[in-house]
Amino acid sequence: MKLSQFEKQVLLLFLDHDDGHVEILRSQIDAIDAVHRKQTGVGFQTDIDPPPEVSTASQLDAVLGGVTGRHPMDPDPLLFNLFIRSGRLTLLEGLALSNRWPANEDLICLTYSEEGREQDAGRLRG
Repeated sequence: MKLSQFEKQVLLLFLDHDDGHVEILRSQIDAIDAVHRKQTGVGFQTDIDPPPEVSTASQLDAVLGGVTGRHPMDPDPLLFNLFIRSGRLTLLEGLALSNRWPANEDLICLTYSEEGREQDAGRLRG
């Protein structure tokens, strides 16, 4: 299974930085040809497996969490986390604070808070 368009949008927003290992991590997105997606009811978990031949961001281990989303039918925010292990994108997860994931992801408006962006940038520097 490939990344959905929505998953790609979330990943690219997380990697919208100019510092650290971002270019290498961005290049992994296009190389991903297999993912395992699990719907949890309150969100999703997408295991990401870039091919072994892609470049890695040295031995970077980080969890990024500054991206949030809003859906017009849900007053509570959606939270996203991106896990990086040994310089490779490994897991993207989304969680609805209202305990129900929206049926139509096309209506989700994603944002990256300035505070979250700064914290994640520090994590990406290693």
